[in-house]
Amino acid sequence: MIALYTEQGTLPDISELENPFYDEPEPMLIGEGFYSLQGLANLMDNPSKLNLIGENYEVHGKLDINIVPVNPEGSEELEFIPDEPSDLIDQRIDFIVQIDRAHELPENFCRDVFAEYSFYLEPTKYRTKVVEGKNRNPEFGYNKLHTVEIVTKMLVDYLEKETLCVRLYGFGDVGPKKPKTTAKPVKRPVVPQENSSFMDASTASDSFNTRYA
Repeated sequence: MIALYTEQGTLPDISELENPFYDEPEPMLIGEGFYSLQGLANLMDNPSKLNLIGENYEVHGKLDINIVPVNPEGSEELEFIPDEPSDLIDQRIDFIVQIDRAHELPENFCRDVFAEYSFYLEPTKYRTKVVEGKNRNPEFGYNKLHTVEIVTKMLVDYLEKETLCVRLYGFGDVGPKKPKTTAKPVKRPVVPQENSSFMDASTASDSFNTRYA
């Protein structure tokens, strides 16, 4: 591209994908919410509407989320209910993370939105679908089944004391592209040289006398 620019004096008309200097925009954090896991520690669901806190510590909307304990077949009819969270140690637990929708996102920051979270020590980042377009109240309809084969004391402590952090990402508004303009040549003003077009007084007088003598 640099060679083309050097030869032609203008940038070639190519697409953004063909442009080696073009960087694909990255989604930005709209806000994050924190869901209490104490309900899961007692195998109880806990539907919540989380405040989404932005990087400036302002509320940037709300998020509907629930974690529903289920049996290995995916039914909410549980055969085992703990009297206290420690009863879960050495047991298996299954649960569904439900992320329904977000509400009241910023007007200028709600395009192509999705939610993302990680659970406990898992390296995997679970993500909802991307709701394309501009939408202040995007619906995700997300349901993800998780299974912990053997509950440890460390996990029980985590459920009792920690929260599930759910982050909402998206893009801000994009302004209209500026029309391409071509540079116009700059005309330099013509500065008259001394004695090139005008005669001084003596020369004018001699010319007059010669013509009318």
